[in-house]
Amino acid sequence: LDPSGLIRTLLDEGKALVVCTHGARGAEAHTAEGEQVFQPAEPVTQVVDTNGAGDAFFAGFLAAHLDGQPVAACMERGARQAALCVQSEALVG
Repeated sequence: LDPSGLIRTLLDEGKALVVCTHGARGAEAHTAEGEQVFQPAEPVTQVVDTNGAGDAFFAGFLAAHLDGQPVAACMERGARQAALCVQSEALVG
């Protein structure tokens, strides 16, 4: 599934920022100003469970965003949080 049409529609409707995750393929962000950031997934040693990885990504992204970080830094923080999540046995259950 290619999300590019939906991303363009949301930006055309006036959204300032659109972020889309792609699981192990990473994530992408697009701003109304035309900035595009493609973030690869962080390498992990062992995937325990992928449940919650997207939520963890957005928690990290939003924390950095609320700290006033640029989009690229927000994407990096999100990817780090998602990587920690998929390696954690504490979230399985």
